[in-house]
Amino acid sequence: MQKTTLQYGNSKPSPIEVQKDCGMKIRIINFDVTEANVENYDYCWKRVTLPVSIWNYAAIVAAIINAAYPADDMQAINNNYLRTLDGTDLDPDKKAEYLAEHFEMNAYRDHAKTVANELLAYAQEHNL
Repeated sequence: MQKTTLQYGNSKPSPIEVQKDCGMKIRIINFDVTEANVENYDYCWKRVTLPVSIWNYAAIVAAIINAAYPADDMQAINNNYLRTLDGTDLDPDKKAEYLAEHFEMNAYRDHAKTVANELLAYAQEHNL
């Protein structure tokens, strides 16, 4: 399972870092770079390492989404959303919470797709 780590530094990271392990490429993606509000650091960003030798749109999107929403979390959010649709008596505040979680997750999925397209364009432009 991929894990998103939050990184800090004084210069913006390259969107893609390429390392080699036994001659096989490992790509680390850096995204959502923002100005840091942390002492001694100018920037912060999210970082995910892709599986060895994997580099395509679907893998990038999946890595970003799965790092933020592991399978158990995604299943819980989807099941909670389904509860809002099945007519079950559900507290209005709980229903609002479940809907908000679902829409937030889908917004993140859309964001992951945008990031993936940007990373692929960067990789092509820089021969990575």
